[in-house]
Amino acid sequence: MGRVTSQDCDPFRGLIALLAIGRLPETEKLGLAEHLEGCRDCREDRRELTELSALLPKVDLGHLDEADIPAGLSGKVLNRLNAEARRDRRKRGLRVVCQPHGTS
Repeated sequence: MGRVTSQDCDPFRGLIALLAIGRLPETEKLGLAEHLEGCRDCREDRRELTELSALLPKVDLGHLDEADIPAGLSGKVLNRLNAEARRDRRKRGLRVVCQPHGTS
């Protein structure tokens, strides 16, 4: 594989985020794995996002007021990741549908 440029990475950014939270569709895994093999920057992004996603369940939210946490935040984050992944797939000519947890 030739040298990967930052522009080549754009279609994979949302997919890396979905991978980090365990929501990457099977149909996307091979293409992302091939890109990661040739792209050190994206491998670093994957490492950082995976570490962050592993820490999130350990965060003590008990000290926060519920008013400090926007309602529906997790759904909004997942929807944004899915929208970005759909946009990226359109750039690459692919189509896959993902849904946030708790929706059908």
